[in-house]
Amino acid sequence: MSEQFRWEEYEENKKCKTKTKVVIIGPSEKFLSGISYFTLRLSNALSDLMDVKTLLFRKMFPKRLFPGWRRVGEELTTQKFDERVEVYEIEFHEVVDPLEGSVLPLRIYSRVMGKLIRRLATRYVAHSNSDKELISKNYGIDKDKIEIIPHGIYDHYKKMDREEARAKIGIKEDFVILFFGLLRPYKGVKYLIEAYESLPEEFIKKSRLLIVGETWEDREVKELAKESKFSNKIEVVDRYVSDDEISLYFSASDVLVIPYTRAPQSGVAHIGMAFGMPIITSEVGGLKESLGKYEGTVFVQPGSAEDIAKALMSAFDERREFKFEAPEELTWKEIAKKWFELVNLVKEWK
Repeated sequence: MSEQFRWEEYEENKKCKTKTKVVIIGPSEKFLSGISYFTLRLSNALSDLMDVKTLLFRKMFPKRLFPGWRRVGEELTTQKFDERVEVYEIEFHEVVDPLEGSVLPLRIYSRVMGKLIRRLATRYVAHSNSDKELISKNYGIDKDKIEIIPHGIYDHYKKMDREEARAKIGIKEDFVILFFGLLRPYKGVKYLIEAYESLPEEFIKKSRLLIVGETWEDREVKELAKESKFSNKIEVVDRYVSDDEISLYFSASDVLVIPYTRAPQSGVAHIGMAFGMPIITSEVGGLKESLGKYEGTVFVQPGSAEDIAKALMSAFDERREFKFEAPEELTWKEIAKKWFELVNLVKEWK
């Protein structure tokens, strides 16, 4: 994007009665996921600057293609759209989804839609340079047409007193390790379990491993946790938890582990940063870019249980009331500015 953009136009537009119009399309809270939250947070952030209309997916056909179909329609979040956003019943968050890619009809559909998008879109947005490379490679899109705007911080969850949170979910251990998110093979949770099992007995006695997330393809994790010699110290919460429970689990934990074997981005990382937590994460894809400026990050090699174990020991030895700060550039105010700039530049390009 142009460095010559005049930011006075940004302030002027906030006061203007006739604002630039923008439409955001995404899943509703009925199909709650990280992208649902992203759609809501981006819509609300842009409502300061633009006339925002949001089109939400009302139905999925057939519904059972969505792995979390059993919870569709449950009220799991209290987050609401700003009253200025007109809500009616594109961005690349996951360039190549492994589950969708394994189902022939969905694979064909994604290819067809990819061709259609290439014809309709003026510009594309990715969260990181690694995403940009994937988009260009998989969809044959000119890199010059792909802009990078980071993923915003998920700071809408209530922070609680650690001891109070632990008491509410029945945790008595001194050190709590958290994995949070959908259970899918590329999330690398099996390496986290392997790392945990390799730790000294003294560490195990004082710690608990929480694996919180709805099972999609990765059913192996539940078996590994159940059969582990430390199964009494590994707790698997196999469901999509509500906002209130997210606050409990993050507030109760000492360290967040994101052991992905590949990753364009992770909304979970952006929750962890909002809580100021130490984060142990694989040095892959967009995670390296989004967490690179966060002082609480420790990077490990993907698929390395040994690296994860060493990082956990260090976090255990240095444990204290961490209060790391998320980079200013990841606040929704800054994210909105970048989208505002892009939209106005696109108008000029046309």
